[in-house]
Amino acid sequence: MNIVFNRTKEDALSIARIKKKSKTKNYQLKIFVCIIVGFTFLFYSGVSMADSIDLTSISGYSLIGALFLGGGLMLYLDKFYPKLIFSPVEVIENYNKNERNEFNLKIELTDDYIRYDMAGISVKVDWGCFKGFYTYKDNIFLLKNKTDKDPWFVIKRKELTQQQYNEFCDFLRQKPFNNPSGSLS
Repeated sequence: MNIVFNRTKEDALSIARIKKKSKTKNYQLKIFVCIIVGFTFLFYSGVSMADSIDLTSISGYSLIGALFLGGGLMLYLDKFYPKLIFSPVEVIENYNKNERNEFNLKIELTDDYIRYDMAGISVKVDWGCFKGFYTYKDNIFLLKNKTDKDPWFVIKRKELTQQQYNEFCDFLRQKPFNNPSGSLS
């Protein structure tokens, strides 16, 4: 197998959005669980107070509930309001520099590795680094860990011809890594 294709800037941006959505859902679940557990402990401490159970246990349940609610708030702030690590001037300069540069990402899929070249930098990744894959809406998601749902590398269906897509899917089915979602569909 030797498949070579170029990724456009629009495709790269849509893949970045897909990756961001998959990572955001994981955070949303963690935040939801922290809030539910926190309110459960706070509610139980209120019920315990009404039943006049030991004041120490009431304050303990209240403290645990507050810690879970605070953890949910911290996760929310960390994910959806990230800290700025660059000055705004540097961000604007980098944005203008990237707009002037032509986007050219060349991806090569072979039996031994994935190679992608961009702006004179070539990265070669062996298939042994991937532990699984799954498809969603005809996009192929390659995973770093067997239990990981966040994709490390995404190949969109429209980037490949029908023959290349079928050849690549057959290749992935024959690989010895574990597919966490079952089979390609």
